Amino acid sequence: MVLFKDMMIDTAYPLTVIEDRGDDRDPLTSECTYCRRADGWGVRHPIADVTVVRRWTVRSYWDPKSNQLGGGGRYEWRCTEHPYNGDSSTHAADAPQHLIPERRERCEEITLKTLCTKMTSERYEGRWLCSEHAASVVERLRIEERLRAITEGWD
Repeated sequence: MVLFKDMMIDTAYPLTVIEDRGDDRDPLTSECTYCRRADGWGVRHPIADVTVVRRWTVRSYWDPKSNQLGGGGRYEWRCTEHPYNGDSSTHAADAPQHLIPERRERCEEITLKTLCTKMTSERYEGRWLCSEHAASVVERLRIEERLRAITEGWD
């Protein structure tokens, strides 16, 4: 479970894992920010179909003592018709460092002309590699380090 104040910016969280849902009184359904803009109030979706994204705007500020949602960004409720596409907030660089998620990229390994679909936050030798494809690089680096240690002992 996660609290609103602990949510990373530009990261979609399923509504079912958010502990403090605020004034949303119905435990089974919730509204989508974008359906509300298009169709007005009243369009509700099952909470399993709703994600919440914390965005950082020019008016966002960080107040760790505040329990109000306005004290740390703007929140968007998104249904399956309006999914979060991963775009970064326009003022994400102004957010406190502890709210900025670690950078993630797609693994750059290509096997049999197919690009790996896994996301990773690790770089090895200038390439983004998932743990599966990084294993051989890590092992090679270990072997090279051992060989270097052995050859230094001969000098």
